[in-house]
Amino acid sequence: LVIIPWVFLWMFSSSILGLARFVRFQYQVVRISIDVLTLGVLSVLIQLEEWFAIAVRGLHACMRKSYREQCLLERNLRQASTFVEYREAEMALTRLKEAQRFHCRRRPSFGRLQRACSAEEHLEVLHSELDRIVALDGDGDQDLSLLEPLLVDQAGGIEWSRVPNSE
Repeated sequence: LVIIPWVFLWMFSSSILGLARFVRFQYQVVRISIDVLTLGVLSVLIQLEEWFAIAVRGLHACMRKSYREQCLLERNLRQASTFVEYREAEMALTRLKEAQRFHCRRRPSFGRLQRACSAEEHLEVLHSELDRIVALDGDGDQDLSLLEPLLVDQAGGIEWSRVPNSE
């Protein structure tokens, strides 16, 4: 009675080991199939994200002329086949980016500057206003509140008489 289970185990040990190996192999196959399915789902999500980004860029290009020009210049840069074409596209893109960098981000509230302007244009308007004020009042006692809209985005509320050295 004591020997029979050991004999039974000895006779069927190869079958038991084969079954254990088969179960372990099936477990590894299931893990690999889950990983493959996960990678498939992730690749579909990445493709959807790229399509969405392309659609958003297209809408942005339709709405903004400067962005459309930048996209066209970047495409020309990518599709350049010779060095001359590449250099021309690169220089055009650099000029566009520099021109965009100098433009004002916010429109001033002052009536003479209703459109976005570069820093140089803003300084020209400021100088012309200073010249106009000096011409109106030769001794320079003109109220500085006339210049306030040119110097700040939201004019109003500054009492120049209380500001130190405002004379």
